[in-house]
Amino acid sequence: MKILRKALSLALIFICTACVLITTACSENSDISFRLLRTAYELEVGESADVEIELTQNGESLPTDDVRYASSNENIMTAENGKIIGIAEGDAVLTVTYGSMERTASVHVFERETPNKDISIQTDRSSYDLLLDEPALDSTVVHTTVFENGIEIPDAQISYSVADPSIAEIAADGTLTAKSHGTTTLSATHQNVTETAVVRIYANATQEQINSFDETYINRFGRQYITNEGLHVDQVASGIELTFYGTKLTAKINSTAIIYARVFIDGDEEGTFIRMDRGTETYTLAEDLQAGIHTVRILKSSEIHDGQLVFCSFSSAQFLRAQEKSSLKIEFIGDSITTGYGTIAQGGDRTISNSDATKSYAYFAAKALDADFSCIAAQGVCVKAHQWRDYNMADDIYGYISPITKEEYDFSADADMDVVVLNLGTNDGSYITDSDASYASKFPQDYADFLNTLRDKHPNAYILCTYGLMGKNSQIDSGIRQAVQTLQDDKILYIPSTVQDNSGASGHPYYTAQERFADTIVMYVKTLLDL
Repeated sequence: MKILRKALSLALIFICTACVLITTACSENSDISFRLLRTAYELEVGESADVEIELTQNGESLPTDDVRYASSNENIMTAENGKIIGIAEGDAVLTVTYGSMERTASVHVFERETPNKDISIQTDRSSYDLLLDEPALDSTVVHTTVFENGIEIPDAQISYSVADPSIAEIAADGTLTAKSHGTTTLSATHQNVTETAVVRIYANATQEQINSFDETYINRFGRQYITNEGLHVDQVASGIELTFYGTKLTAKINSTAIIYARVFIDGDEEGTFIRMDRGTETYTLAEDLQAGIHTVRILKSSEIHDGQLVFCSFSSAQFLRAQEKSSLKIEFIGDSITTGYGTIAQGGDRTISNSDATKSYAYFAAKALDADFSCIAAQGVCVKAHQWRDYNMADDIYGYISPITKEEYDFSADADMDVVVLNLGTNDGSYITDSDASYASKFPQDYADFLNTLRDKHPNAYILCTYGLMGKNSQIDSGIRQAVQTLQDDKILYIPSTVQDNSGASGHPYYTAQERFADTIVMYVKTLLDL
């Protein structure tokens, strides 16, 4: 029932925010215009707001005496005489009626937290990285400052604790000492005020261990496979993350064509867009860094059929075991929108150099959620039709590690997937419009069949179906709705995109639109999983 309530709540929120953006009245008397000037309200508990409406006939204002107001939950919000009042935290729907015409708006009521204005605590770092079995690096002193009304309190009494003492321990004087590889949280408390910081403890790893590509030592993202050549990275946004101590990291990489990757150092949000030339080359991924612990993530920006990458080996002065990936697992399935096709250009034609999977909604969302992620996407694919390519998503891509090798993927590793985001339908709409209009009647069943495949592979995951970032075909939109409704699975939801954009290359979304769309995905995931 909790899941059903969440799904119903999300459906209400979406209806209010997406389907009534500015609605013009349609009734038996078509010369009457009735609309809400605001379709979303946020109120603090106890706060009130006037409901803003426009009621006219032939351009002249009408009296609003006969307008009626109602709340979907009066325990959260009341509505009467053109005014709404926040009662308790939560979400409700305001319904405003005039005759047979009805308009709705979402209302979010929140309890404002009163910050402690007197006492604040600040540790000298937001995170602490220590290295096991290295006398100069396996401990540090945490320096904490306490302020009262903005003025530092000298010699303030501070108590320290660590969430997992098996990973690190801290003495009363703030000396933090590494115990075992892993991540935990440090707390510094004065009176009833606590400040926290992340503590990461690293263990040494050999170059041979790193270059075995064993996930005991490195983090891998996406579907990959290992041969005697190295770690093969075919899928978009697929890649590797590793940690070293020093100032420089190089990699020997083989590329089957001129393609691109993006390198992120120590959590840098933008990263560096680098070109990979055809053949085997040694690339400097990081250099001239301050001597210390650094984490580098390198992800394939270019699409599967632009070329393949093989990570042959990595070199640095001293490697460390990477920290474990997030336990939150998300899979993205899509077409050129998901691959970041033309997303870093404004207009013009798509090229390899203006396309970047790390600038698509999928990676933006995964990064914002700090999730372990995988992207199975290629330009031109439909659910099961063949508009642009001679392969299709459901049969030829999804079941393989890579559609190039056509080696079957072992789904047992994904049995605990938390969320699957399915973003298909744009090419199916083109297929119906340009090639076979009769396919519109078959599309809902093909889509439902693929959803059944996803449910079989991911029995406990939420499946978020989305569509429309490049514009909507009504037959695709209704087909997805029909498929989702037919399955009657309360963990399969349809989230039509509230963002439409064609300002990137070849009419595809520009990365800023992709980022806005990612915000929607993040909101739903956080709500569904109580994050």
